[in-house]
Amino acid sequence: MTTVKLIKSDGNIVGFDVSGHSGYAESGSDIVCAAISSSVSLVETILNDSFGAGADVTVDPDTVSITLMLSKSCDKCRSVLEAFERHMLALSEEYPKYIKILEVQSNA
Repeated sequence: MTTVKLIKSDGNIVGFDVSGHSGYAESGSDIVCAAISSSVSLVETILNDSFGAGADVTVDPDTVSITLMLSKSCDKCRSVLEAFERHMLALSEEYPKYIKILEVQSNA
């Protein structure tokens, strides 16, 4: 199962962590993992390459994390993260056995 942790501060999404393999199909053929991976990549590209937000991106073998620097927060950046949240919630409704959504509060 893929776990998507939505990181929130004062009710606003400021980042997320994505970990695990959905298990929908074998690695390389898994449409659920492909949808999530593509969404994560798109968010990173928009935030950093298009908006120059300088979002912190961490990639390791098991987890991808993207966190918006609160000092560089912008309305467009929050809108992108909110769209990611809605997309992940929609995917989790369509594939409830394969995606788990959690909300956590930021300590920042």
